[in-house]
Amino acid sequence: MYATRKGWPLHHVSVRLRHDRIQSKDCADCSNSSGTLTRIRQDIRLDGPLTAEQRQALMSIADRCPVHRVLRSETVIDTHAFDLLATLIPGAPGTRTVWRTRRGRSAATTCGT
Repeated sequence: MYATRKGWPLHHVSVRLRHDRIQSKDCADCSNSSGTLTRIRQDIRLDGPLTAEQRQALMSIADRCPVHRVLRSETVIDTHAFDLLATLIPGAPGTRTVWRTRRGRSAATTCGT
């Protein structure tokens, strides 16, 4: 999208990821010195007659994408059970529907019994 908006001659992008676990002691750039770490190697191929500056800008943008940000941040996963009836039949009696607006605000409605 960025390259198209700028009118840059980017024809195709390929991304390859490799995931592995390494010992912290084997990581020179890591602050944690004990246990194991998750390492993701990202190889990006940019096809098209781009200048060095354009390639550098696109690689910099790749490091700031939303998925990249999530993977670099501390992540908390909350696991909850859900009611299959409420999932299959939205608005079933006694169910509560929650959604997010475009501005990130949450709204909710509860259906009566």
